Amino acid sequence: MVPTWNYVTVHAYGVLRIIEDATQLTGILQRMVTRYESGRDQPWSMDHADDGFIDKLTAAIVGFEIEIDRLEGKWKTQPLDDDLQEKFWRKYSEIIGPDRETFHGEIWS
Repeated sequence: MVPTWNYVTVHAYGVLRIIEDATQLTGILQRMVTRYESGRDQPWSMDHADDGFIDKLTAAIVGFEIEIDRLEGKWKTQPLDDDLQEKFWRKYSEIIGPDRETFHGEIWS
């Protein structure tokens, strides 16, 4: 048996649109920060940033949207005992949110 890494990959197919409007890009970043920081004990907010910091960041970000037509996913894991699997899914749920059935249903169905 050859050892290998565990991985998950998702390919999204669809129409890509570049977001050139700085106000729209900042709004997208704000929603992302709010979503992913909200579960933390001390969530960071864009309001905490120094003057000009967000402007410098957004100037370096190429924002885009994809109107998704199709998703294809694949994953590979090493066999894990039940205890390790449960620890993995518990930690995954803390970080990402959806339960494994939703995750599998959306990506691997």
